[in-house]
Amino acid sequence: MANQKKQLIIGPFAQAAQNIDEISTNIYMSYLYEQTVNELLKAEEELSAATLIEPSGSEDTESLKNLKEKVYFLESVVSLATKNYSINLEELENAEVEH
Repeated sequence: MANQKKQLIIGPFAQAAQNIDEISTNIYMSYLYEQTVNELLKAEEELSAATLIEPSGSEDTESLKNLKEKVYFLESVVSLATKNYSINLEELENAEVEH
């Protein structure tokens, strides 16, 4: 049988356990977001350097195409994470208004 995490549902430590889970998740998600943004900045710098090296008017090399795809992918991830954060923030604010 798999080792399962037992969660407190009621009692004096239930809210504390829930708060710890929430803050640890938020810290981890912030870390992942920061790492993705740093990767994006690095990829953009690499792309800028690569475009300066490439002669103008020539077709994109394979490495340049890969860098462009990497930048596009990372921009999409950051955009999606930002939208997701905004939606969750709105839900949290609405939940606080209801209480």
